[in-house]
Amino acid sequence: MSRFSASNQVQMAQNTHNISELYRLVDLDVNEATSVNANPCLNIATYTPGTAQVETATAEGTVTANPGGTAIITVTAANMTGSPKDVNVALLLNDDASAIADKIRTALAADATVNAFFDISGATDKVIITAKTPAKYDKTMNCRISAGTATGVTEKVTSANTTKGTKDEIVHPSILFFPNGWNGYKYWLGYTCYDNGSDVWENPCIAVSNDNTTWITPPGLTNPVEAQPAEGYNADIHLFMSPDEKTMYMCFKWDYNTTRSLYLRSSTDGITWTPKVLLFGNDENIINCLSPGVIWDGSQYKMWTVTQGATPDLNTICIRTASNPYGPWTEPVECTTVLPSGVGPWHLDVRKLGNQYHMLLTAKEDSKNIPYFGKSNDGLSWTFCDTGLHLDAASEATSLYKHTMFPMMTHEGIKYGVWMGAAVPYYLFFTTLSFDKSKIAYDGNKNVMEAIYGLGDWTFCDTFNRSDTVEGLGTPDKTPDTGVDWASVSGNVMGIASGKAYLPVAANSKSVVDLKTADHYVEVTVPVLGTSGYILIRYTDESNYWAWGYNTAGDIVCSKKSSGGNSYIMTNSRIVAGDRFGIKAKGNIFYIYQNGQLVYTLTDAANNAATKVGINLDNVTTRFDNFIAKPV
Repeated sequence: MSRFSASNQVQMAQNTHNISELYRLVDLDVNEATSVNANPCLNIATYTPGTAQVETATAEGTVTANPGGTAIITVTAANMTGSPKDVNVALLLNDDASAIADKIRTALAADATVNAFFDISGATDKVIITAKTPAKYDKTMNCRISAGTATGVTEKVTSANTTKGTKDEIVHPSILFFPNGWNGYKYWLGYTCYDNGSDVWENPCIAVSNDNTTWITPPGLTNPVEAQPAEGYNADIHLFMSPDEKTMYMCFKWDYNTTRSLYLRSSTDGITWTPKVLLFGNDENIINCLSPGVIWDGSQYKMWTVTQGATPDLNTICIRTASNPYGPWTEPVECTTVLPSGVGPWHLDVRKLGNQYHMLLTAKEDSKNIPYFGKSNDGLSWTFCDTGLHLDAASEATSLYKHTMFPMMTHEGIKYGVWMGAAVPYYLFFTTLSFDKSKIAYDGNKNVMEAIYGLGDWTFCDTFNRSDTVEGLGTPDKTPDTGVDWASVSGNVMGIASGKAYLPVAANSKSVVDLKTADHYVEVTVPVLGTSGYILIRYTDESNYWAWGYNTAGDIVCSKKSSGGNSYIMTNSRIVAGDRFGIKAKGNIFYIYQNGQLVYTLTDAANNAATKVGINLDNVTTRFDNFIAKPV
């Protein structure tokens, strides 16, 4: 039984396409990646036998008590009934280590509780207890020898762990998620067994699930999909899909002495797989095909692999491309990677959201294996987080291994579900990566989506998704409740370009609509900054209004055109391209929001009865999008 693990959580997971539609700007901050781990839990059946844990206790001393005494043997095991169990052993004067061990073996074999859980063996001074059933490594398992009344027996508090227990250890996870299912299952996971760290078991297997928690072997499939080779060993399974999602591909590595090759198989049902086809390698020392990661990026297949250097810190990542997964593949090109000094790539997994590539890289850092999250706009130049994620494995694991991820859409923004591989022992556990800015992006997009569909109290929404024009902003496209058009009130008329509001001819220009309420919230996205841009609120005329926006430095600026025309500049927060900027006017207080977070407040009663809101532009570069408003 192999161990898979996941938190029992409800997920609103979506595929890459749907997430990219919702998040117009996908630019995750690699240094914001955070994780909450879940505990190991569930199992699936695989083809390996598992390894039973073995503990060895060594008797020492000679009984000096006359005519003898009773030693106490304490046997402990996490899953043994009645653990810890004390067993009394009668000893005689002058019993030496061999005699003591022999009588301990006899007493343990005669105890129903101990004998039900362990096989008892050994010779001379050794007492060997072997778990009858393979299970994960139990750090509490122990056979303690206490002298009791048998003076002369040496106290032995701990036994030696001769063989760590393993229960079909597994590595190399590679996950695919299908919101509507693929051949009956939403989650398809490739993995290889690695029982007791033996590469003979490292052959590609498949597991499926509909809840990311309960995993089974696909009915009709016998694991491993790729059998143990006559020479060498398999490793590094990776699953990926055709553009139409009708065909699943399985890529894996074969190693033998100094030869390394990459093979590919495919299936349209996940059960019947085509024979393996060599992609490259087999006749030379191929050092650049570790841990393949393949995706279809919209126009071609891209494959990332790790190239081994003389030492792990000299490892590099390279990329190949092909129009067909069976090749021919281009020669590898070394990627540019920004990683801390002394950190070397080892295992990777790649996904694409929108126009951005994301990588979860397990890197070798000193004597540790540390995950790093990275991003790239072209798949060739990569930037990774400044420090590793330092995600902890479960307590009994000594290190981390290879990880795999799939995109999720949650109420907290973009997340990645991550199956992580632990090492020594080798197993998988589930965690999630989240990003602060993606939550902000989600909050902003949630407001827009609610306004578009008339949910909540949103009364005004203009996405500007209509024909290009230089004749004014015209009729808002999503505002059935206001029933008013944009009005140009000063300067030049605005227009629409590629679904964005802009100013065709530079001048200090304003366009407004009437919300018919003086207490209101207004919000806009700024995809292109230009030199400045403003939201108008509580607008009456050219002598009475408030303009909130940004200057050439990106500083948040307030311009008050009423009772003296005061202005304020807030340098504590700066607008950058892609931000959402919002202002709430409630009574005499203004609340200023940047990406959903309150950044400034101001109290001023000037013009607090005006009901119009709008846009103020003075340059031809700035672009505004998704202008929304509601009463508060």
